[in-house]
Amino acid sequence: MYQRFFCALACAILLLSTTCNAHVHKDEGSFQLSTGFREDRLRWSFQGCQGDPYKLSEVRWKQLRMGTVMATGKWVNCHNIYFRGNADYGKIYTGQQTNTDFAPEFSSSSSSSSSSSSSPSSVSCFGDPDQIFRSEAKVRGEVFDFIGGIGYHFRFLCNRATISPLGGYSYHAQHFTMDHIQIVEDDILDRIGSISAHTKYRTRWKGPWLGVDFTLYMTCTLQLFGSFEYHWTHMKARGDWNLRPDFMDGFHQHCRGRGEVFVLGVNYDIAKHWSVGLVGNYQAWRSRHEGTNRIYTDAGPFQTDLNPVHWHTMSAMVSSEYHF
Repeated sequence: MYQRFFCALACAILLLSTTCNAHVHKDEGSFQLSTGFREDRLRWSFQGCQGDPYKLSEVRWKQLRMGTVMATGKWVNCHNIYFRGNADYGKIYTGQQTNTDFAPEFSSSSSSSSSSSSSPSSVSCFGDPDQIFRSEAKVRGEVFDFIGGIGYHFRFLCNRATISPLGGYSYHAQHFTMDHIQIVEDDILDRIGSISAHTKYRTRWKGPWLGVDFTLYMTCTLQLFGSFEYHWTHMKARGDWNLRPDFMDGFHQHCRGRGEVFVLGVNYDIAKHWSVGLVGNYQAWRSRHEGTNRIYTDAGPFQTDLNPVHWHTMSAMVSSEYHF
């Protein structure tokens, strides 16, 4: 699907590039600073080990609302080589997390004599799926995104429109801390109500991408701009959970997946070098099924299959841009 899209885009660029001289005689660029509102959602689950068909755990973050600020720099040299870089930071001011465990306990199948040896114990993670541990928590934290790319700048309609195919590398991070934890159901220790504890979860998504940027002057002062990016990503995460007595050092996750990023905005020129505008951003990320989840318990470590991780984010911001 995406191979056909990029092929059709390349053909359109070759046809349209004959409508205007595509060469410039000086470098040019811009710097844009944006601020606004962003909301994220994230969820994942993992299956039991040793062929257990039931889910062991499912965790969801929702309504992660934050204030965000973004800086974007663009530069085109005299040979139409195009550079673009983005960096943003978001501070979460409200959010919710639910944690549901379907397997109440873990046990080691090694005997007492073998447990003293150097060989690792075999851990069983089967459990009764009707026994459930469930908690709810408030979320605070922060997010980071860094994207850089290079491509070629095509100009059409005597510089009223541009298309820039490009590719690059991106890095995204999420740092969540959960507190004000409420135990809704606990068939392990029979607890209900609030507890004085907190948990942490940190992710990083990184990898290469391909995409296209475009601009179009609809009037002499009003510009429409946007971009599309397709990412190949490798996600790693670490969770530090202290809600259950059988967890010793939380868990580690990693998986590979893909992401799609859509940006659309408008700029209005208010002076020779200055413009103001609005910009919207939507991102959808999803891992493949063959991820891994390694858990450390009092019975020893074990590894399970990580089900697809889903991350969605959207933002709306106001911007000011300086052209040079």
